[in-house]
Amino acid sequence: MIIIFPLFHSCGKPKNNYEFVLPSPDSKIHIYFNLNKGEPYYLIYYKDEIVIGWSLLGLTLNNQVKLTEGLSVEKTESNSVALDESLKVKGGFSMIKNYNESVIFLKRDSPPQEQFALVFRAYNDGISICYFFPENKNEGNVLILSEDTQFDLYGADSSWQVSDAKEPLYTLNDKETEPEMYLPVSFASTQGTMITISETEVTGFPAMKLQKRILSRPSYSLQPQKFRSSDYITIKRNTNSPLRIIIITDNE
Repeated sequence: MIIIFPLFHSCGKPKNNYEFVLPSPDSKIHIYFNLNKGEPYYLIYYKDEIVIGWSLLGLTLNNQVKLTEGLSVEKTESNSVALDESLKVKGGFSMIKNYNESVIFLKRDSPPQEQFALVFRAYNDGISICYFFPENKNEGNVLILSEDTQFDLYGADSSWQVSDAKEPLYTLNDKETEPEMYLPVSFASTQGTMITISETEVTGFPAMKLQKRILSRPSYSLQPQKFRSSDYITIKRNTNSPLRIIIITDNE
């Protein structure tokens, strides 16, 4: 049984252990969020199956400030949107802007006490995740050195096959053989599910790729295509980072 909506509320005080679940409007997709001892994770159900297992979220900012640990939840906000228009996604995909949204405001407990928010949206045909930096005492823009969003497809490595990638598979160098793929990338499961990992609203951001983290598992991380200072991005406060999109459908 999947619990829906009861965890939409504002926190009375900051918490470093916190969880909630966000359903899509048709309840076929559910996003679970868990802040476990200050580390943020998410998990995705499609129908009655887990398709993405617990995967780490977060960013690394200027001065190597990691927003993947030592966090607490300050408050949450929820919203529902139903518009008769489409969200255009890289790769020629689109999703109708009919979604439930939850915004989790987080604070880094140790100095510098950076504040940011994770924004989850559950559509009928996928989900989006982005990061938001409100105005706070740390004035100026926010330099993102790396984005640590991960995608741990659920099950054994043999359960998922790359069905479509916009570029061939690459190797990092002669000593490392982990495949890396430019977005968007589609995966087909032996259970009949198709997952496409893509992005939108990326103007001014470096091109991203998926890089396999664990060779024996279908586990991937999001990385810029090259690792140079010019590949990092400075965003203004009160501005969302690009939407990281996961489109989920039956593999027909």
